[in-house]
Amino acid sequence: MTLADLTRVDFEIHLHGVFQVEAEGYGTLTLELVEAIDLGVGTAKPDGRQPFSLIFRGPSEPVLAQQVCRLTHHVMGGLDLFIVPLGPDGSGGTRYEAVFA
Repeated sequence: MTLADLTRVDFEIHLHGVFQVEAEGYGTLTLELVEAIDLGVGTAKPDGRQPFSLIFRGPSEPVLAQQVCRLTHHVMGGLDLFIVPLGPDGSGGTRYEAVFA
């Protein structure tokens, strides 16, 4: 399965699951998938996929820079995702977002 084939539902079943992140200059970090959000009805691509967003929670330090990272999940395998730091999550961690438009 390619990134273009993935939908929100593919990730939603792994909510609160752990993803290992390999980021250049940071080593390996653990992120938890905390949200899978639809980004609007009626904006589907010609193939029918709705845009969606994933929100991950990671440690407070280090904060990853906006970049493409290799995320690995024990069921989904490896995915190269562009993640953007959103800032502190209020619980001692950092939130990150990956958007599938």
